[in-house]
Amino acid sequence: MSRLTRARVSLCLIALIAPALARAQAPQGKEAAPAKTTKKAAATRAEAGNPVAEQRRTTAITLISSLADEARSYQDPVLRTRVLARAADALWETDPERARNYFQRAWESAESADAESQRRMEEEIRRQQRESGAVAITSPPSLRNEVLRLAARRDRALGEGFLKRIDDARARENNPLERNPWMSTPTDSQRFRLAMQLLQDGDVERALQYADSVLATGAVTRDAIDFLSALREKDAKAADQRFMTMLRFAAADANADANTVSGLSSYAFTPFLYIAFEPSGGASQMQRRALTPAPVLPRNVRAEFFRTAAQILLRPLPPPGQDKSSAGRTGKFLVIKRLLPLFEQHAPELVAEMRAQLAALTADVDEMFRTGENRAVTHGIVPEDESRDEMKEMEERLKRAADQNERDA
Repeated sequence: MSRLTRARVSLCLIALIAPALARAQAPQGKEAAPAKTTKKAAATRAEAGNPVAEQRRTTAITLISSLADEARSYQDPVLRTRVLARAADALWETDPERARNYFQRAWESAESADAESQRRMEEEIRRQQRESGAVAITSPPSLRNEVLRLAARRDRALGEGFLKRIDDARARENNPLERNPWMSTPTDSQRFRLAMQLLQDGDVERALQYADSVLATGAVTRDAIDFLSALREKDAKAADQRFMTMLRFAAADANADANTVSGLSSYAFTPFLYIAFEPSGGASQMQRRALTPAPVLPRNVRAEFFRTAAQILLRPLPPPGQDKSSAGRTGKFLVIKRLLPLFEQHAPELVAEMRAQLAALTADVDEMFRTGENRAVTHGIVPEDESRDEMKEMEERLKRAADQNERDA
């Protein structure tokens, strides 16, 4: 049998042995009798005092440990990492020290493998750019994410330690990329990715342990809003509480702008759809799922969103040419235009002021953005017209463009 085949067999064996090991795990310490005894719990207690079950447990531990020790010699870094990580996960309840050691080895293997994958991907990007000028590539899977997910479920301190190692590695980079303020830092993005995975596994409490340290800063980012929208499907009260905190931070933030409001509106009305506008009038649309119905927010939460949105959007306009916000005057015009139907429906007392601000911005906005159709303005707010030919509409807009800037927009 080749080493590669043995590695794959090892993964299968661990997957088969782990449940049996969990069942055979003898309870430690004094347990209170549960109100209801499930069949599974009864079977576990029955096996705890069974010599045969204890022998199976010992054999399972020995076999998994042997497979993990052998994995250190695997040439395939993906299989080496996965065998070590899954062995650690399977052994955690019976031998946490050994499991911790395997997690550390798995992480070291994953770091090396991810670095090599990144190097190869960059080489492929340069090759495609050189040969065709265009790039089409799929990012390789992150092995560190896989190890982090398993480790974080077992021990929060271990998960935090791995997150810090990612942070330290990025801090050592000599060429940090400029970041869109609507995007999380790489480290925060990693933390939210882990929290989302835990949320999908049904572990809401642990997901919040990892996400709350970032949510507590009140930063309005795509990852934060995305997490809150997903959290709301599991625990609406917890999600709404954190959204209210985010609203308070945004209202007090002098740098909050129209794109901040657009991001907040994603949670309130267009879950998993994010639209950010540029000073040129262009827009970036990010959609994690098919269009999702607006959540039924409590009245006080919805009212607080509109108060915060109005407070930010109605701030005095800086002199022309001095607007340094991420959306600029044109972007702010488009955000107000996009949200105006929602104000009319849910906060009519604020509509007059919003219309006045829209009028004040009109003189600085090109005709095509004032009167032309713009899917970024209506997407998720106005029902889609299935008969529309968007490509044909785009071609017509290109023909009407007066200059290169309008064509680019």
